[in-house]
Amino acid sequence: MASRGFDNYFRDTIIVFPSLKIRSVLYTLLRHAPCAMRYALCAMPCETQGGVTMENKARAHAIISGRVQGVFFRMETKRAADGLGVFGWVKNQLDGTVEAVFEGDREQVEAVLDWCREGPPPADVTAVKVEWEDYTGEFKGFDINFAKWS
Repeated sequence: MASRGFDNYFRDTIIVFPSLKIRSVLYTLLRHAPCAMRYALCAMPCETQGGVTMENKARAHAIISGRVQGVFFRMETKRAADGLGVFGWVKNQLDGTVEAVFEGDREQVEAVLDWCREGPPPADVTAVKVEWEDYTGEFKGFDINFAKWS
């Protein structure tokens, strides 16, 4: 498909879906013009990734305490992270806590951390310890580490 047709498709879609969030995502796709394969498949070094400046990117290392193992916490954390476009991993720890690393847009990372403070219905979260670290961009998705004691 020619680039012009691709751009027109998204411009037409913006009119059909007037939601600000959807429009923001679609405009982001259009702004990332240097990429031959558009946004998600871009391998070019850019000062922005997906229209969000690297200054807005964040990495959080979290330890979640309470009744967080055996209650589908890891699976639901993955679902929340995937839904918000956050990358990283989550795993159980020997001491009964859950450890996770989240990377992405700072606002989305904070949203996942807010979700972790509640957890899925069977969980009883007592504490979430967060350490903010430098964004690395090393992840390509969000993974569950099923090796229970690592």
